[in-house]
Amino acid sequence: MPNHFKIIAICAFCIIGLSSNSYSQPRLSHKDGRVVSNEEYARSIIKKALANSDCKSNKGFFSDTLVKSKAGAIKFAEKVAINIYGKDQINGERPFDAFQIDGWWYVAGTLPEDSLGGVFEIVFSAMNYHIIYIAHGK
Repeated sequence: MPNHFKIIAICAFCIIGLSSNSYSQPRLSHKDGRVVSNEEYARSIIKKALANSDCKSNKGFFSDTLVKSKAGAIKFAEKVAINIYGKDQINGERPFDAFQIDGWWYVAGTLPEDSLGGVFEIVFSAMNYHIIYIAHGK
């Protein structure tokens, strides 16, 4: 009987793992031969990150944002990602996507359409660079 429980637990773990893989979700698009993020997908990641974060809002930090441009958001996210995942890995995920939504930046790498693997994703405050989510798909 205990072996049956192990098998059920392993199956449940695999199903949960596959269903939580953000790169299997249909919110990703294809552009110029690469798998890229879109605003709907970015919004869903920001919402998930905020739900799992102590930081629920950007209100009250500053009266203006420090990260105003897409280029500035990408430059910051790239530096963080390279520091964690390595320069060679992150350079292979160019070009990067960036979306500013409700005071938060979502920045992610892209993949060639026919490749396997994942890319980095980062969500941080446009007001103070506070990172609330960072991950790399497999």
